[in-house]
Amino acid sequence: MNDASWGAFLALLEGKAARYGRTLVKIGRWHPSSQLCPCCGWKIGKLPLKVREWDCRRCGEHHDRDVAAAINILLEGQRIIRATSMTVAAGLAGHGENDCGGQVRPGEATPTLAPPETYDDQAA
Repeated sequence: MNDASWGAFLALLEGKAARYGRTLVKIGRWHPSSQLCPCCGWKIGKLPLKVREWDCRRCGEHHDRDVAAAINILLEGQRIIRATSMTVAAGLAGHGENDCGGQVRPGEATPTLAPPETYDDQAA
């Protein structure tokens, strides 16, 4: 049941991102976002959940665990976007199509939704 709820939540986010022209980036499930120093990248390692703040042993910065995780998730998403952009650009640099006429990197299908202004009370 938990996985179905998470999948439904992601589907809603994907639809909302598509509707408003945004990009939804999913980072890896096991990315150690709360264990990395967002300043220098040093990994403190696994911490018990009761530890809410920690100091980086490499650069000395003091971190709130949740804020550090949020920054690290943003940075990982930006890294994924850069890596994807470079891969697509490299794949399309030589040819736009393969021998069969299909796209070189078709990517994922983007759901198309009606614009928000069409969601008026039409059912009423």
